[in-house]
Amino acid sequence: SYVGNTAYILVTSSVTWYDAQSYCRQHHTDLASARSLTEYQLILKPMTGVATHVWIGLFREPWKWSDQANLTINLWMLKKPDDALGNQNCGYISNGLAADAQCSDIMPFFCHKIVYPRRQWTIKVRVQSNQDVNDPMVKEAILEK
Repeated sequence: SYVGNTAYILVTSSVTWYDAQSYCRQHHTDLASARSLTEYQLILKPMTGVATHVWIGLFREPWKWSDQANLTINLWMLKKPDDALGNQNCGYISNGLAADAQCSDIMPFFCHKIVYPRRQWTIKVRVQSNQDVNDPMVKEAILEK
């Protein structure tokens, strides 16, 4: 799923929150975070029929996204986060809502990555010289400017 220049990737391998974060940072950008309800809905879209509990980039310090951005939308299940088992410092989503869990639990996870569109530029140059523009030295001098 995409929003703007961000793609969301569901990884179905079950790992701990920290292993998920490492994987996302190595292969993509980071664990998925949602700055808006639109972004959150795009994260949820690929979950249909795939997984019931999925790590996202929520962690407690207080609750923030793994890229240090503040949590600005309420995604929590009723009465969550509750730290019921103690040391529940990582966040996951289930049935469209977020909850807290111990970071050592294992589950699939969502990554996000920044997608940079490929752009091609055409530049017209008017040369006011009697030099040969196909000469490699002249080409290099033009490109440096």
